[in-house]
Amino acid sequence: MKLEALKKALKGWCTENKSTSKRIKQIKEQVQLNLDRLQNDPFNDLLHKEEADIKKELSTWLILEENHYRQKSIEDWLQFGDKNTKFFSILSKDQAIKKLYWSIAQCWWTCIRHF
Repeated sequence: MKLEALKKALKGWCTENKSTSKRIKQIKEQVQLNLDRLQNDPFNDLLHKEEADIKKELSTWLILEENHYRQKSIEDWLQFGDKNTKFFSILSKDQAIKKLYWSIAQCWWTCIRHF
């Protein structure tokens, strides 16, 4: 019973995130339409208030979209992070070996100079 409720909530959340882009597009169209009406009647206070409300709603939706993509990038990083770990592990071992060779070479040259 609890799992069914969770499943419904997750499906709703998923469809909400898919429709975020569509909603942002609709709000941008509303802004453009309102700007066109404002050009015809620039002293209409009602249109200015409506524009402010639309921009506030757009800002909210853009923040939601940004949070969605931030969460998705973290999820991708966690999923693919292990592949990168192997690469950086090999790289750090390679650098340690190069430092070891360099220190041996310096020691060898120092010994040769003293004799």
